[in-house]
Amino acid sequence: MKSFKADYVFPVCADPIKNGIVTVDDAGKIVAIASQSSPPADVPLEQSSGIICPGFINTHCHLELSHLKDKVKQHTGLVNFIMDVQKLRGADTGLVADAARAAENEMIENGIVAVGDISNTNITIPIKTAGKLHYHSFIEMFAFLPSQAEETFQKAVDLLREFKPLSSSLTPHAPYSVSKELFKLIKNIRMPGKISSASTTRNARTKINFTGTSRAALSICTNHLASISGILNRWREIPYNPSFRC
Repeated sequence: MKSFKADYVFPVCADPIKNGIVTVDDAGKIVAIASQSSPPADVPLEQSSGIICPGFINTHCHLELSHLKDKVKQHTGLVNFIMDVQKLRGADTGLVADAARAAENEMIENGIVAVGDISNTNITIPIKTAGKLHYHSFIEMFAFLPSQAEETFQKAVDLLREFKPLSSSLTPHAPYSVSKELFKLIKNIRMPGKISSASTTRNARTKINFTGTSRAALSICTNHLASISGILNRWREIPYNPSFRC
């Protein structure tokens, strides 16, 4: 076992402890949190300046797009942002992988221990398999046109199979970017765990009210929301059905 002492320990479930001590076993599991007045006996103690707190969780990450850092123009509106991402995302696979590894190291250096990562390709599988961080990969689907629903859905299911046995699941991008037909396919699937929408109808309405977008584009998004509102209002968490296998 080993103990670590800091100016403050933030246990989250209680108030900060001044000059707190965190003790871990040989496997790194926390076994005790105490104040300096009651340190564990006969346990090596390492003194640090600063704080000790639980590791941070990055709940929304696009690791495979790390190579786009500083390349996408800011404050241009959602439509232009999406167009820039689609135009620039198809870079050399070596460059994409190197940028993803650099981004992972940056997260580690900043105290992140777990990541909810949005994935549209398999390029981050080797990084996640290495296990430096705890990842859950959300295999994202978006297809505005009904004619693209079947193909988009099947590609996502195939990609999910590539990610297994890593922690992963399917997810629609948002109500304004997923057709009614694609939502129906997602609704009928049975997967281990739960499938949840990345955005609510209210958030979608907020997101499409961006500046610089043509009235036509805004009208299309609004009409699309209206067409799928019935499905969203009936949306329920999908229970696990062992008959479906990835």
